[in-house]
Amino acid sequence: MKYSNLFWHEGVRIFEERMLETAKGQLRIRHLENDVTKALLNVFEHGSDGILRAFLRLVGVRDAPASFQYDFQVTDTEAYRQQPRRMMLSIIADSTQVTSNPRYRVDTSRPDGCIFNERSAILIEVKTQSPLVEEQIEGHIRGYLGSATERRTITWEDISDAFRQLLRQGKTRDVDRLLLTHFLGLLELLGIARFNGFADSDFAMQDVAGRIPDEEFLDFRRQFMRKAEKFTEGVYEEVRDAFPFRALDWYPRRDRRANLTGWTALYFHDGDPGLPVNHYPNINFNFHTGGIELSLNGEVRSSLNRFLAKMKADPDRFDALVRSLPGMHLAVYFKMQYRPQDHFRWKFLPGYPVDVREAHAVDILTDIDRLKQDWEKHRRTMLFEMENGLVLSRAGRPFTANELEFALARNPRANFAFRIEKRYPAADVVQMKKHVIRHIAKDVRKTAAFMRFVVE
Repeated sequence: MKYSNLFWHEGVRIFEERMLETAKGQLRIRHLENDVTKALLNVFEHGSDGILRAFLRLVGVRDAPASFQYDFQVTDTEAYRQQPRRMMLSIIADSTQVTSNPRYRVDTSRPDGCIFNERSAILIEVKTQSPLVEEQIEGHIRGYLGSATERRTITWEDISDAFRQLLRQGKTRDVDRLLLTHFLGLLELLGIARFNGFADSDFAMQDVAGRIPDEEFLDFRRQFMRKAEKFTEGVYEEVRDAFPFRALDWYPRRDRRANLTGWTALYFHDGDPGLPVNHYPNINFNFHTGGIELSLNGEVRSSLNRFLAKMKADPDRFDALVRSLPGMHLAVYFKMQYRPQDHFRWKFLPGYPVDVREAHAVDILTDIDRLKQDWEKHRRTMLFEMENGLVLSRAGRPFTANELEFALARNPRANFAFRIEKRYPAADVVQMKKHVIRHIAKDVRKTAAFMRFVVE
């Protein structure tokens, strides 16, 4: 998709947090923001009046679209001071940080563009990833517009909504449809369009790690995880009122863009969102080639022990609540760690998963105890599979000698994970488009009584 997009630019590949910390990275981001500005102006210049009219409506300007002209990379500091209406417009993403930096050099900064006619001048500053600096905006106003200037801010998500509405109305010309769909495609590549659902390619690409260059895969993963974040935030907003018994948040939040693990979560905490996501059992979303997996998840000792404690303390209540869950399966895994931190290979405990309607707390506890007793046999089998390529690393490649040595030394005792899961096939997810948020959110809401039981 990205290579055939009219507006694609190499800059889309630089979405890494560390790039913001280097001069080279800042320059590449700036080039990208310039290109996105030029793409937007191209859509206005070559599209029909209806496209610009939809944009002007977002900022409260009613002038005739045909009266406007466009200026890219504004350098004339006097050209727009005389218009009766002057506006400083910031176009940012929902995730853009607004900051103050008194040391910002406003003398070298110039606005990204201007949309103007004899009556109005709309000076534009564009942000796709870098922060919006208040001193930069004030410098633009002093240097190019003067006093009595309106300040407005809209988001790329707002623009994507307006452009999609034009396409849904079905009244656009062929050229307009081409420009709008390709520009929306660019915003999606950058992760700054409003969530509009997942594509087939989002799931097909999940298992290509190791079969394409690492840079290509990380490029895809960064872009995909922005879409997954928007999906997760949407579910969070739909269900947050159903979990009043403990503070609820979602991960990865916008300040954690480095997440490349392929999962997101709704998680509970004690008033500090920085609490580890897995401290309490959480509501986990995994994305893989088969689609989306929703799970009530306990995979570290603190969260797993809460599940086990509830099963032991009140098995009848546990069984009743589990069986009320919507079309889910209960799974117990054992895990082999092959590198430090979160590098595990998971495998189902024999006989799992089971339909929640057939789950019994007493049987689950018995099965876990039996595996603990037979752990050496299972460990030996798993190590053999890893050594002989029957099980691959999470990156989709054979394990290295160092990883095998680490696994041999690091897993003397059984390591478990507990999940209650529901899977949504990729084809169904793609077909639902943006409505997948509401569809899955309905199932999440139905887990509230069970999660209260194990988390409260």
